[in-house]
Amino acid sequence: MSGIDLSHATAVTPLPGPQWLALSEAEKLAAVNSLFKEKEFAIEAVSANEKADVTVEISPELDAASRGEMLREAEMVLKQHIDESLVLWLPTETDRNTIRRFRGVSIDVKQER
Repeated sequence: MSGIDLSHATAVTPLPGPQWLALSEAEKLAAVNSLFKEKEFAIEAVSANEKADVTVEISPELDAASRGEMLREAEMVLKQHIDESLVLWLPTETDRNTIRRFRGVSIDVKQER
């Protein structure tokens, strides 16, 4: 064995239930944001789809040490109260480090003599 734990590789992923699928995107967002507000999470859902993906934005005042724990707790609450298939996602962002953004870019330099 290569040392990779495959015990969860065959786990069944829950599919969205009929109640979630029946909601419009606006209704999904309203339900999720209402629960976030009730539980006082510093998160706002900005999109939700029929595949149970919920994209959220985190309050900028929240420190980095608290983000992960709050996101795990928020996802657990969503699974318990709305639909067990829901998964939280953060929007992708461009890397702010200009050196890392140039990785893989080749620049041809012609030397003049």
